[in-house]
Amino acid sequence: MKHLFIFITFLMLASCGPRGTSKAGVDAAAAQDDPAKLALEVKEAGYLESTRLPSNIEAGIITLGDGERVKFWFKSRHFDTDFGCTRFQYSDGSVDYMEGCFCCEVQLPSVRLANRQALKEYIAKNDGSEP
Repeated sequence: MKHLFIFITFLMLASCGPRGTSKAGVDAAAAQDDPAKLALEVKEAGYLESTRLPSNIEAGIITLGDGERVKFWFKSRHFDTDFGCTRFQYSDGSVDYMEGCFCCEVQLPSVRLANRQALKEYIAKNDGSEP
């Protein structure tokens, strides 16, 4: 029993290692770079436009089916020790985060997401998934 306790304690401490800084990175980029003021390139989905910032963070705008434009900032897992993070900022200023899911760039379904609720469902379904 003593060995089991030591083993479980070790596992718990091992999982408390340093977290990545992807969330802080996308927040810093959001404070500095507004995608609405950047030259953006239309991506293959057609409703997503983005550019890569000097910090290697992807910034862009998603135009939902109902016309709402959602800004995003994405830091790839390749530039940190975590799964990466995407910050989504809605037209009313509210924000959602999604860890993981994307690898090298934001890639949404080929069929345009209809509205904010559809995007929120996509985020909830994919949050924390390994890219």
